[in-house]
Amino acid sequence: MPADPSIKEIMIKYTIPVKLSTVNVSIFQLNDDLDKPDLLRQTFSGDSKLCTIGSDNYTVHIPIFESTFNQQNSTYYVFVENNFVISQERDEPLFGIKGKIWMFLTKPLKMAQHSDSVTGLLRLNEGGSLKFLQMNHSVFFKNMIQKFFKIIPVTESTSGKWKYDPISIQDFAVDLAFILLKVKNTSYLIISTMYDILCFTYCNQYFISHKYFCI
Repeated sequence: MPADPSIKEIMIKYTIPVKLSTVNVSIFQLNDDLDKPDLLRQTFSGDSKLCTIGSDNYTVHIPIFESTFNQQNSTYYVFVENNFVISQERDEPLFGIKGKIWMFLTKPLKMAQHSDSVTGLLRLNEGGSLKFLQMNHSVFFKNMIQKFFKIIPVTESTSGKWKYDPISIQDFAVDLAFILLKVKNTSYLIISTMYDILCFTYCNQYFISHKYFCI
C-alpha cells in the first residue's frame, strides 16, 4: 500500500464492538540490513488517549506522526499486539495483526521539504536520571544520539551539556541539552515536527518523562 507522508491517521475496523486496552500498536520501518532489527518509528498503547474509538464502536482511529513515513523508497508495517482491543460484549482480548502483513511503501520524492533546526532540553524521569548519573555521560549521549540518527535525518546533534532539573520534585532529575540541525539529505521526506519522534518513539527506551523546547 502506498504511504503518503502527510497521512494523519490509519483505521482498523472490527466486526464486533470493541474498546481499547493497554498494549501497543507500533509502526516499524524495514531495515535494509537483514542482520539488524527493523526500526521503530512510533508506538503507543491503546489506552494512551492518542487512539480513539469511532462513534460506531467498531472502528479504531490511530494517529500518524508527520515524521513516521519520512524516508522515500522505504517499506513500513503496522504491528498490532494481541489485546490491543477487547470485545465490549464479552470483555475478552482480541487477536492483533502480526508484523509484515499490513505494509506501506513510500514513493520517490520529486522535491524535498525539511524541518527547521530544533534546540531544547530532554527531561529524564527517575529511571533515566539514575541511569545517566551511574554511567559515563558521554557514552549515554552517544548511545541516545545514535538511536536518533537511525530515524531522524539530522546532520549533527547534542551539545553534551546537562543539568539537574531545577523544578523537579526529584532531587536527582536530569535535563539533557541537545541541538538537532535540519536535514540536508534529500532522500528524506518532510518532517514538520522533528520533536514528534523525540517525544514518542524512543521515550520509553531513554526514560524521557516529558520535554520542553526552546525553538
